[in-house]
Amino acid sequence: MPVEWHWYDTQKSIIHFTFQAPWTSDEFRQANQSANAASENMDHVVDAIFNVVGVSIFPRDIVSTIIDLTRRTTWEPHQGATIIVGASPSIKMLMHVVSQIVPEGDLYLAKDLDHAMRIAHKLQVRRSDES
Repeated sequence: MPVEWHWYDTQKSIIHFTFQAPWTSDEFRQANQSANAASENMDHVVDAIFNVVGVSIFPRDIVSTIIDLTRRTTWEPHQGATIIVGASPSIKMLMHVVSQIVPEGDLYLAKDLDHAMRIAHKLQVRRSDES
């Protein structure tokens, strides 16, 4: 399947999405729905890394799909940050649009997967310190 997800860590605190071209918005919706179902009963916050490194073409309706998913999704206590890996100009434009509707501080751009993991780790440490 062109859009897949797996638990990145054994604690199940990070979901890692990967994308293989070509992929569709429906495939993204299905993967997102599956990941949400897997994490909804967690007793801790789960961050999501969307690894789009190497993706040069997005589905035509991806912006409207993301806006629709964001508006339809009810915030749940287990939902953490969204970290996008990949810095192409199209991703930056997409992030600008999404940042207008995602709660402030919940959307991050990472240069690579290691950078994304450092962001997730810092967020987890901060949450731990706050509780």
